[in-house]
Amino acid sequence: MSATSDYLNLFERFLTFIDTHPRRAIVAIPLALVLAVTALSFWQAPALIEIYEERTNRDYKRRVLEEERERRLQLHAIEVDDLVRERLLQLRLRSSSSRAVIRALVFDVDQSEQLVAIVDVFESMDIRTEETGLRYRQLPLTAIRRTLNYMLASEVPRCIARNVEDYEDGELKEFMHAGNLKASVACPLRTLDGKPIGLLAVSIQTPIEDNELVLPMTRDAALELGAILTESASFQAIIKQNAQASRYRNIS
Repeated sequence: MSATSDYLNLFERFLTFIDTHPRRAIVAIPLALVLAVTALSFWQAPALIEIYEERTNRDYKRRVLEEERERRLQLHAIEVDDLVRERLLQLRLRSSSSRAVIRALVFDVDQSEQLVAIVDVFESMDIRTEETGLRYRQLPLTAIRRTLNYMLASEVPRCIARNVEDYEDGELKEFMHAGNLKASVACPLRTLDGKPIGLLAVSIQTPIEDNELVLPMTRDAALELGAILTESASFQAIIKQNAQASRYRNIS
């Protein structure tokens, strides 16, 4: 308050000076304007600094919250990975299966209805099947496209349970023989809104009619896993990687 009074007194003295020495007003008035601007800046400086600090703190808090949100999403995605692996192992053990695999459906980024790849994301396998080297054997997309077409033709999940000898595709039959597998069950994986995102396949070393549990257990697991698979870190990485590769091919 005293500082304000001082400046007012100074201003009054300045006016008196101009009245007394009008010829010096040409120099004094510009100087007074400079002093006034300086004084105004001095008075406003704390308020301006406060506004800047407040905005800086707000931006900092926003960045911290965004980083924390991203960190929690990543942790959740890793936890979902562990949950999916555990569920797949339980399915294989409880259904007396030799192999259980989750495959991701990768669609073209520009043509969403065109399937461009099927990638194995999670896999559980017993020792006997592991020793056959089946884990590292590639299954061509064409070998299971017909199966996919059948399963995805209906909004209601349609599973296929079939003995190897009943397979129509030679490449798929050869793949199963390589792992000493006698039958398999495959069910589509869909999100809660019905979008197809993957395929759950379970293979056994006995004819399908000798294992009454494998079909219903695989169907139940597919319904459960489809609801959480898109939150999986491994699934998200596969989709992102293949989407980027597809986009690059389209640009080229």
